[in-house]
Amino acid sequence: MNRVMLSGRHEPCIREGVVGCDGYAYKFDCLYCLIVSESRSHVNDGIVENSIIYVDSSIPYEKDRLNIFVNDMGEFELSANRENDKDYSGRVIMTINQYD
Repeated sequence: MNRVMLSGRHEPCIREGVVGCDGYAYKFDCLYCLIVSESRSHVNDGIVENSIIYVDSSIPYEKDRLNIFVNDMGEFELSANRENDKDYSGRVIMTINQYD
């Protein structure tokens, strides 16, 4: 069994119906959440279907990091590499896997 420890630094919280963790120094107007509808290529990153992805739109694009892009149909896409036909939207800062 893996050992885990209780953290008083990042208490669970709920904002606008989304479960998250308190204790981060982020401005809320830069953060948004997405729920993964399908994930084939990011399982090694721990991102699976129904994961909640927290995105900070104020962090600039960085190659080989988990970034969010918007395609020409307005759909969000997760990728580590920039594609010229998609607009950069923000960097993934945290994910949560939902089991129930």
